[in-house]
Amino acid sequence: MSLEYILDRVGKKLGINPNDSHQRSIMLDYVNEAAQELYEESDMVGSLTEDSFYVQGDKTIALPSNVSSVRAIREKESQTTWNLSNLTERYAFNNLEQDDRTWRIKGYETFMVTPTSYSGMKATATQAMTDITLTVVGSRSGATRFVEEVEMDATSNTFSTTFTSIESIIKSDVCTYDISIKQSDDTVVAVIPNNEKESRYLIVDVSEYPWESDAAQNDEHTLEVLYKKKLPYLSKDSDEFPADGYDNIIINKVMQLFLEEQGKMEEAILYDRKATRSLGRRNADLERGQLQKVRFDKHPHDKLNISLINKYTRASRTIGPY
Repeated sequence: MSLEYILDRVGKKLGINPNDSHQRSIMLDYVNEAAQELYEESDMVGSLTEDSFYVQGDKTIALPSNVSSVRAIREKESQTTWNLSNLTERYAFNNLEQDDRTWRIKGYETFMVTPTSYSGMKATATQAMTDITLTVVGSRSGATRFVEEVEMDATSNTFSTTFTSIESIIKSDVCTYDISIKQSDDTVVAVIPNNEKESRYLIVDVSEYPWESDAAQNDEHTLEVLYKKKLPYLSKDSDEFPADGYDNIIINKVMQLFLEEQGKMEEAILYDRKATRSLGRRNADLERGQLQKVRFDKHPHDKLNISLINKYTRASRTIGPY
């Protein structure tokens, strides 16, 4: 079902009219907050998807903007699994194997390609959108933090500020067309989808891959990635939650959030429990009949010797299972 159904049900429960622009805006805040909380609570059926990515070594890469978080990785040809680690992994006491077939998750950044220059940057779209404004936050000469608002009143809108770095680019609202952020030489460094309000990419460090930076583009150097899709901002009646069949659970979550702000904590707790219970039942129902496998891994001591070999003889690494 669509956002229209959710707003209609919430409106009837709260006595709010979703067709009134002001009241609709309030309802959308609650709905999107509720959707976000539920989305982060579990990997519900429909929220995960698979894709293949060709990757070279000795690089830091930005995953596509629809990737929220990575759940699993394996090589396409050999089906050898890879590990995920965070920024602190390489600073751990016993980190000898962290760089072997490992993605190091660095976090989120504004650009998919780091700009070579911030001078003359611009925002472009297929058509002008006079009701849309970009808020660009960064630093410039003489100012550690500076904010510029860029109105999308033309198809190409140049930033008036020469930033030394940019922290975020946020739209005032969802809109009709995607917005591309370009350097002065027209290189696209970021794209804000029309149904999202911010430019944000998941950055992954692959600089310690056992593959070279000029690795051939073939199945040997392609990874299959299981990832959670980014939750879009729900605003139009036709918008849908990424996972099917969770609309009534979102409604219960909205009721919880609304009642919390009204100070009705006992009623809010009941709706919270109802939403959590319904979420568990929905996930369990969709997973019935599916084969569930438990993953076993070697003890770290079993991988110590091979990790030392790989660490100090990177040039001799081969593609495929060790």
